[in-house]
Amino acid sequence: LVAQMRTAFESLSEARAALAAFDADARTRAEREDLLRFQLGELDEAKLEPGEDDKLRIERERVKGAEKFMAAATRGEDVLYAGEDAVAGRVSAVARELEGLAASDPALAPLATRLREAQAVLEDVASDLKRYGGGIRFEPGRLEEIEERLFLINRLVRKHGGSLAQAIARRDELARELGEMGSFEEALATRRAAVEQAKAAAEALADTLHERRVRAARSLGKKIDETLHELGLAGAKVTVAVEPRGEGDDALGGSGRDRVRFIFAPNPGEEPRPLARIASGGELSRVMLAMKRALASADPALVYVFDEVDTGVGGGVAETIGKKLKAIAAERQVLAVTHLPQIAAFADHHIRVEKRTVSGRTAAEVRVLSEKERPAELARMLDGMPPSAEATAHARELLRRAGILPRK
Repeated sequence: LVAQMRTAFESLSEARAALAAFDADARTRAEREDLLRFQLGELDEAKLEPGEDDKLRIERERVKGAEKFMAAATRGEDVLYAGEDAVAGRVSAVARELEGLAASDPALAPLATRLREAQAVLEDVASDLKRYGGGIRFEPGRLEEIEERLFLINRLVRKHGGSLAQAIARRDELARELGEMGSFEEALATRRAAVEQAKAAAEALADTLHERRVRAARSLGKKIDETLHELGLAGAKVTVAVEPRGEGDDALGGSGRDRVRFIFAPNPGEEPRPLARIASGGELSRVMLAMKRALASADPALVYVFDEVDTGVGGGVAETIGKKLKAIAAERQVLAVTHLPQIAAFADHHIRVEKRTVSGRTAAEVRVLSEKERPAELARMLDGMPPSAEATAHARELLRRAGILPRK
C-alpha cells in the first residue's frame, strides 16, 4: 500500500508540474508559438528521412571514388566471367572433364556437382558486379549536393536532439505542441482534470493508509505496553500517535499524509510526552527493547545493539529482559552491553571486554568466553573477585535456567 501511495503521489506531482509548465507557457504563448512555427517550418522544409545521413555518406564515398569503383567492378566481371580465360569458364571446363570421368569412377560425381555450384555462384557475382558498375554515374555537381545536404542534416541534428531519429521525432513533438496551442483552453482543462484525478487517487490511498496505520498503531502500542510491564515499567504507557503532517495539499506526500510519533507516559497520572524528550536512558532502552520485540518478525534491520538496557533494574526484571533479548535473537542478531549476570546468562555467546595498560597505553581486550569459562565470569559479575562457591553455584543455575547448560 505504501508503494502504491508513492506511485500515486509521483503521478500527482507530474500532473501538477505539467499544469504549472503549461500555465507558464501560456504567459509567453505568442513568442513560443512563433518559435515553434519557425522550428517546425525548417524541419518540414528539410523533409528528413530515417537513415538518410548514412545513405548519403555511403554515396559520397562512391561519388568521390566513382572511377575506382567502376574499374573494380569491370575488372571483377572480366576475371570471373566475361574475360578471356575467365575463372567461371575454367571451372566449367574442369567440371565437364570430371563429369565425363564420373561414369568410370562415381566418386568424382559429387566433386563435379560442387564445381557446377561454384560456377553458378561466380556467374551470379559477375552479373551483380556488371549491374553495380552500370549503376555508377559521373554526375557533375552531385558531390556538392551531397555535402550541402549532409551539412543541413548535421545542423538540424545538433539543434534537435543529437541524432537523425531524434530530429525526426522532434518534428512530431513540435507539431503536437503547436496543435495544443491552437486549442489552449481545452488543453488547460485536460491538465487540470488530470491533476484532480491524480489527487483523488492519491487522497483515497492516503485515507486507506491512515486507517491501516491507526489500527496498526493501536496493536503495536498494546504489544509494547505488555512487554514494558514485564520489564519493570508497570505504570508506563506508550501511545503510537498517527497525526496529520500538515494542512491541505501540504499534508500529502509520498508516504501519505501522516506523521507517526511515539508518546510516552512513564508513570500513571503523568502527561504523555514525546518519547525522545522525556525518557531516561534506562526507560528508553527498555521501550526500544519492547518495540523491537513487537517488530522482530517485520523490522528490516538485521542487527540490534542494546547498550546497558539493564540500567536501574533488579534481578527479577533483569531475567525478564534476558528472556526478551533471547526471543528477539531468534529473528535477528542481538548485541547487548550489560553488567548484569541475569542478562548475560541468556546470550548464545558471552564476550568479555577488559581494559589493560600495556607499555603505558590503555588498550581494550575483547575475548569470546568458552562454555567452561562462562560460569566463572557470571560468578565474578555476581560476587566480585574471587567469586564464592555460592556465587559460582548461582551462576551455573542462571545458565541452566537460560537453557545454556543442561539441567541436572
